[in-house]
Amino acid sequence: MLKLVGFPGMEESFLLWGYSKAFMIIVGIVEMALSILVFAKPTRKIGLAGLIFLMIGALFTHISNDEYNEITSALFLLILATCSFVLMFMKENTE
Repeated sequence: MLKLVGFPGMEESFLLWGYSKAFMIIVGIVEMALSILVFAKPTRKIGLAGLIFLMIGALFTHISNDEYNEITSALFLLILATCSFVLMFMKENTE
């Protein structure tokens, strides 16, 4: 969401990482779409899988730019999405 509303410093960060403003907007739109998909049961798997890949990309970006202090939220969301994804499959296999 912050990528879509022009949060101060967000565009500068993307440019510093070597990404364009257009890429920042695309990432923001994808984040919003995936977040919405997670709330609807029929699309939850797709949303969680997409969030897992998106957070891996965020972690890669921060680590490759030596921003280790910035990985906390991406790592938390990656763990949360991965656990939710695994638990969904475990629940489906027990029913």
